[in-house]
Amino acid sequence: MLERSLVAATVLIGATMIGCGSDLPETFRSTGSVTLEGKPLPSVIVTFIPKKNGSGASGTADQQGKFTLSTFSPSDGVLAGDYSVTIIPKDPPPMGGDSDPGIGTGGGSPKPGRYTPRFPSRYGMPEESGLKATVEAKGKNVFIFDLNRK
Repeated sequence: MLERSLVAATVLIGATMIGCGSDLPETFRSTGSVTLEGKPLPSVIVTFIPKKNGSGASGTADQQGKFTLSTFSPSDGVLAGDYSVTIIPKDPPPMGGDSDPGIGTGGGSPKPGRYTPRFPSRYGMPEESGLKATVEAKGKNVFIFDLNRK
């Protein structure tokens, strides 16, 4: 739930700044891919959370696990700086089973009362994911995140 709140806060902050007509800081195109043990991980939300004050960014991975990040408007990029990164499923886990919040099933119907996560929930927590990124003003800003099941 915290992860979804962070994504919502990122979008709300960006929308608020646009609504005020303020001059927006420069963003830099940032793309990447997410894999799970080398295989594309589709339908996940990648969120960049700034280590210092500033706006975060997020993007959703397509069927090939590729994403483009947005801060203030779709695909506009990310502010330069250092970020903690979280990855959560786009769709919430099914209700009523053994749920590990924030990790999604990835297709098919789970057995009643059982929930099989696609990847560990730690990737949805900035302090536990171990994922980091630095966006540079003069860099390619292509980020590859290979998650593992352990």
